[in-house]
Amino acid sequence: MANMVKLLMMTLRNLKRLKFKYLFILLMIINSKVFSYEVFSTEEFFDFFLKSKVSSSVNIDIVTMSLDEEILNFFDQKSQNINIYCHYFDKTYIKKFENIKFHKIKTQGGYLHQKYMILDNSSIILGTGNLTKSGIYQDINHYIYTDNEKIVEIFKKEIQNINLDFKTYKKVLNLENEEIIFLNFPSEENFNYIRKLINNAQKSIKIFTFSFTDPLLTYDIQLKSSENIEIKILSDDWNKENDSPLKYMSGVKIKYLKNLHSKIIIIDDNYLIFGSFNHTYRARKKNYEYVLIFDSEYLIKYFDEQFEYYYNRGVEL
Repeated sequence: MANMVKLLMMTLRNLKRLKFKYLFILLMIINSKVFSYEVFSTEEFFDFFLKSKVSSSVNIDIVTMSLDEEILNFFDQKSQNINIYCHYFDKTYIKKFENIKFHKIKTQGGYLHQKYMILDNSSIILGTGNLTKSGIYQDINHYIYTDNEKIVEIFKKEIQNINLDFKTYKKVLNLENEEIIFLNFPSEENFNYIRKLINNAQKSIKIFTFSFTDPLLTYDIQLKSSENIEIKILSDDWNKENDSPLKYMSGVKIKYLKNLHSKIIIIDDNYLIFGSFNHTYRARKKNYEYVLIFDSEYLIKYFDEQFEYYYNRGVEL
């Protein structure tokens, strides 16, 4: 709560220079705190929040695909016991950052692509961005912070899972006012659960995507577009500059935005699909990924308005 007060004071002092998106994020933080969530896009509020949380934490477990020296310097100075689980790191980091223990995770032909941070075994920051300067300060990513014990516990177990003999599974968390479904990958069964939600859409599908190349998702989205379902996709420029199937879709409203790195699907204003999972063949077949599926009215509202905000900034092909 003290950190939240600091955040509000900082915002009020600088209110005159805030743009709409910052004020919007602030209002959602105030609202969502009641429901055990705080939500961010990669802007100055997340920068402030992350630094305050890290500074007040003793034990931090980080899972990320990649990292860089500037961010590691910050963590090395601020916390006492840090474990980082990643796909690749420079071996010189081991001696350079004495407060950090590095764990290289081996996968079977893919990447460790999960992205989250557990603070003092009691709260977690989940996100779509890597622990790099560009991931935090340049790319458009989204993050959810929560101190919900059930969510924290599932990700503590997932660290053990990726560090030992990796197994895929589906876990349903029944909370007081909502249901959350955890899926990890690679898993064809878990991927089919996402496809089922898409195929059952009745009104609308909205997608943030960094890389959209999976032929099965392409088929599902194109099929739903023929059923009078409104489908809007906001994509990173990567899909415009490369041979992405997005270029050949019909009946789908598609825009492109530079540095978009979020991977989020909103279905009928009923489901939010959030996580590290890119919409690619590699994500479902080879990478270590995770997805959380929320039915929280508050999270869905936040990300729906975030989608419309960024979609209006996008450009058509």
